[in-house]
Amino acid sequence: GALNRMAQAIAEREWKLVLDRNTMVSMFDGITEGIAYIGRDYRILHANLAYATVQGHGEEVEVVGRRCYELFGDGRHNCEDCPGTIALETGRSTRAEREVVRENGERQVLRIQAYPVVLPAEGPAGFVEYVSDITLQRTMEEEMKRHATQLEEIVRERTQRLREAQEQMI
Repeated sequence: GALNRMAQAIAEREWKLVLDRNTMVSMFDGITEGIAYIGRDYRILHANLAYATVQGHGEEVEVVGRRCYELFGDGRHNCEDCPGTIALETGRSTRAEREVVRENGERQVLRIQAYPVVLPAEGPAGFVEYVSDITLQRTMEEEMKRHATQLEEIVRERTQRLREAQEQMI
């Protein structure tokens, strides 16, 4: 009677928790930007599938348990002006851009945003890091600047020729 109903209620709650967890994991892993929860010691505690790939590694690379600077920086020290360090120290979100050269020699520009995770009694517990590959965006901006400079030069040349032609007519 009552014991069976209680066991059934517990089983239903457990099933609901598993469903909710699996749904959240699927949503988390479905995000194409890299997201990780990183502890105060810079160890990656949780990460979605894109976290490794956005940094030039394959999905098969295990990042949980590693320190974030092993993937981003020199492998030995946290990055200079690390957004995570700033978020931990200030309690505020921050972001930075990093240009890195991958093992294959390709240049990559990453936007790294860090959001502190603060426990009321203990203070900062870590930070959530959100990493976007903005290489294409930066490449397009550089290309547009180059074209704008070329156009300005063409306009200067044509203006000078028009002035010279006008002076010859006078």
